[in-house]
Amino acid sequence: MQGGLNAGSAGMSGSAYAAATGTQPTTTTSTQGSSVSDREAIRVGSFSLTMEELLAVAVVVNALGTLTALYMEVS
Repeated sequence: MQGGLNAGSAGMSGSAYAAATGTQPTTTTSTQGSSVSDREAIRVGSFSLTMEELLAVAVVVNALGTLTALYMEVS
């Protein structure tokens, strides 16, 4: 699932982070020569979210909760 929420650091085009900021995460090369992303991902099993993607999910959930509460008040 390239570009999805569990895409990790590879294939970030189309991710929530790229959509929200219009940029891609940058990678740096350590002294050992391995490519490391400068943004940490939160992993649960094979599912991972960057902090930016987690924040985007939290904002959407918060907005849905607010809309639901407003709908309940009106009806």
